[in-house]
Amino acid sequence: MLDQLFSFARDIKDKEISPLLKRILNLLFVSGIASKIFIVFYFDYQLINLLDYRSYYIFFINGDFFIPLTIFAIIWGGTIFIGYLFFSVPNFILNSKFTARILKFSLIESLSPKKIEDIDSRLDRIGISTISDHGIIALFEQIKSSFSIQDFSKINKNIAIVQANIEGEFVLLVRASIASFIYFHNVQHFGWFLLILVLIISLLMGFVLFLKYQLAGIFPVFIGKAMGEIYKFLIHVAKDSHI
Repeated sequence: MLDQLFSFARDIKDKEISPLLKRILNLLFVSGIASKIFIVFYFDYQLINLLDYRSYYIFFINGDFFIPLTIFAIIWGGTIFIGYLFFSVPNFILNSKFTARILKFSLIESLSPKKIEDIDSRLDRIGISTISDHGIIALFEQIKSSFSIQDFSKINKNIAIVQANIEGEFVLLVRASIASFIYFHNVQHFGWFLLILVLIISLLMGFVLFLKYQLAGIFPVFIGKAMGEIYKFLIHVAKDSHI
């Protein structure tokens, strides 16, 4: 069972964009946005002539490089803030609500007395009710022993990494969406169809990332709560079977 839990985290992690590709795309999108802002607010620049050493002096020593570098840094940080505002904050609120509901849930309280009696009778037919209270507790402890504190710590650490990567992918999605408008304006043959298609795909991918983030956050809470509820239910059935 523990292997299945780790495979769940690995499956989510394996479906992420490779770090190298993510860095390249982030650099391209942010550079494109920064370049357009520089042209709009300053002037239409020309590329430095590699053989003109005076251009190197004007750009680097004279301080001209500081303006595009500042714009680049603002766009980089600004898109991260947008991702945090529209992704991390809503996810945190929803995750807190789902976590509270999971922790509030009680398996015994959710089952009617008739349903519990039906489960008890079925357990009785297969002979489980003959197990003593200590036997059921020992059975549960044996199941629980397959999960060590280190295992849960490792799962939580992997899930935290997965969530951070998902947040990074959403920021990349934001940058790609903003850059698509610039490409639509700059590239004559970009066209409305491609722009609308990119935006629709971005919305769908954002929704998928949202679901992945929620599942990753709720997963360890659900496992811990499930084990606790199973323990309570086994004790409840054991007591009822000896009345």
